[in-house]
Amino acid sequence: MTKHNTFERKCVACRSFHNKYEMIRLAKTDEGVFIDKNQRMQGRGTYVCNNEECIKTALEKNLFKKSLKCNIDNETLEELRNVKKE
Repeated sequence: MTKHNTFERKCVACRSFHNKYEMIRLAKTDEGVFIDKNQRMQGRGTYVCNNEECIKTALEKNLFKKSLKCNIDNETLEELRNVKKE
């Protein structure tokens, strides 16, 4: 077995693996779904590449809703749409 020094996660949209620190994480907590900028929140998480194409695909196909198994409020979705523009 090999030892991995990188933390790779799979993008919910393009299904490819990338370093988790180069991706955007959404976390589901008891209070709702949030963009986890520091990637340290408790709860179920899902990752998406930090590019417009993957974010757009994930939003159009409701992949965050499927992955986190819950509804996501419009405020969080709008924040996610604007995260790449920053």
